[in-house]
Amino acid sequence: KAIVPAGKPIYCEWPLGSNTTEAVDMQEWVESRQLQNAIGLQARQAPAINYVKDLLAEGYVGNVLSANLKISIDAMGGVGDKATAYLFDRKVGGNLLTIVGGHNLDAFTYMLGEFKELSAVTAQQFPKVELVNTGEVIEKTTDDQLLITGKLTNGAAASVHIQGGVKHQTGLTLEIFGDKGTIVLNAPASIQFGSNQLRGAGSNDEELQE
Repeated sequence: KAIVPAGKPIYCEWPLGSNTTEAVDMQEWVESRQLQNAIGLQARQAPAINYVKDLLAEGYVGNVLSANLKISIDAMGGVGDKATAYLFDRKVGGNLLTIVGGHNLDAFTYMLGEFKELSAVTAQQFPKVELVNTGEVIEKTTDDQLLITGKLTNGAAASVHIQGGVKHQTGLTLEIFGDKGTIVLNAPASIQFGSNQLRGAGSNDEELQE
């Protein structure tokens, strides 16, 4: 609110606020003052993400039957440092669910469409975090796993599993299966970081190819 006198546009990296109520309040606040604003869910600008979206729209895989997104990262588990300690405090609002989940779920539904029904669970398997640069051990109030299963608006079955604190991370894998083809997207970490490898096979292909 301190920026109002300047009248400048607002760009905010995700997550917007520490909770849903705060985010809604901020959105209503900027709209009431007609301030230009944007949220930085930047994976939507990635060439690979937009290419997959276009391929699906063009019918490359035919009717989408299922889509599976799996992400495993070494961060946000039982080890951190002083600079990232805030990620383990639920009250702050920045954590595996809101940051990694927010960016990747946004990209997932941007490409494939929204969930029309879902079931979700979270898990916390690291109740404490060791800050390696200070030796301090702190309480952890955030989750380190998120699992979602459901159906998309196009009828496709969908699953998402995001896990932090993995000893040997395998990064990101997105599989999209249609009745005429398959698309597989791999990345070393969360989808908005880029370095995506894309492979696919259409109705006339024998195997996946880049």
